[in-house]
Amino acid sequence: IAENMSGNSLVLPIVLWGRNAPTHCISSLLVMDDLSTIITGCHDGQICIWDMTPELE
Repeated sequence: IAENMSGNSLVLPIVLWGRNAPTHCISSLLVMDDLSTIITGCHDGQICIWDMTPELE
């Protein structure tokens, strides 16, 4: 549970998965400076953080 700037609580569910990622309709994409982390967002509010380090391929 996180608290936003107005003091309201916000529940952020976290899902972990293995080699098969969940179905995710990407509407936004951010590649981090390390070029190994990608963050995608969907219209339904779902956010996925992708670790693309070579050791995980």
